[in-house]
This record gives sequence, structure tokens and C-alpha cells, in this order.
Amino acid sequence: NQKDYSTMLDAFANVHKQHADSQLVIIGEGPLTENLKQQANHLNLAEHVQFLDVRSDIPAVMNAADAYLMSSIYEGLPMVLLEAAATCLPVVATDVGGNREIVTAANGFLAPASQPDALAEKMLELLALSPAAQQQLGQAGRTLVVETYSLEHVVDTWEALYSYWLSRRGVTLAPA
Repeated sequence: NQKDYSTMLDAFANVHKQHADSQLVIIGEGPLTENLKQQANHLNLAEHVQFLDVRSDIPAVMNAADAYLMSSIYEGLPMVLLEAAATCLPVVATDVGGNREIVTAANGFLAPASQPDALAEKMLELLALSPAAQQQLGQAGRTLVVETYSLEHVVDTWEALYSYWLSRRGVTLAPA
């Protein structure tokens, strides 16, 4: 399974031992949901892990969260990390695919994939930060998204690219 929620639950079990009031919310449903619920029960986390069905109010759920956690074993450039960063959430994610394009030391933590202890360690690093430091990480993520992935930035980048290639062909664009 791409999202590797089993590793996420094992990591959260380690975190929960030190932060008994912590909660984990997993959104979505699929063929592994029942197995994950059983795993949460087996880890004595049933009261601390919420499994929510598919939702249309993801921004509202993210706004209610303190951080975003991703345990994928592979990714492209995950939109959900951009959404989490845009919501000012500090992020803990696995170091796969395009995750390192979004998650940097300025806005979160990366851990190796499929290693619950390493993922838990990064989660604990985040939780050890002051609320102000966590907020600073979240704001840095939002700044990254606005400066790098906003529509205005993307349009400017494409315009510069077109101008470059046209100029290499001897075509000059008239000013707008």
C-alpha cells in the first residue's frame, strides 16, 4: 500500500507512549481500513486514532490539526503536502519521491520510508518544539507554497520559459 498506514500506526504508537494526549486522524477508506482498525486496537490506540470516511472538507480538518503526517513508500509531487503546507501545518513525511521538494528543514522533517522508529523520532522532534517554533515551521511551509507553487508564480515561470525559447528562435514579443 502506497500510503503505508501500518508504519504510521506503529510510529504513532511510539509517540503516544510519550504524549498520551496525542490523537491521529486518518481520512479515507479502502480495502485496508478494517486491518488498520484492528492494528490500532492491537496497539491499544483505538481511542486515540480516528478513522474518518472520505471527506469534502479537508481544509477544515487540516485547520483543526496541529501537524500533518505522511508515511508513503512512494510519491510523485503530492498535492496533499502542498495543501498541508498552505494551511500552515508543520509536516513530518517520508523521504520519497517529490516530498523533499516540499518538506525542508525550514518547514518540517523527513524520515526514511518503512521505518516506524525513524518516523516516530521525527514526530517527537516536532512535538519537542515550542508552539512558536511549530508555528514558524508552518508559516515557512505556507511561504514556500505561495512563492513556488502559486498560480501567479507558475504563470510567470511559463512566460519566462516561452520568452526564452522564442528569443532563441529569433522571435521577440511585443510588450503587453
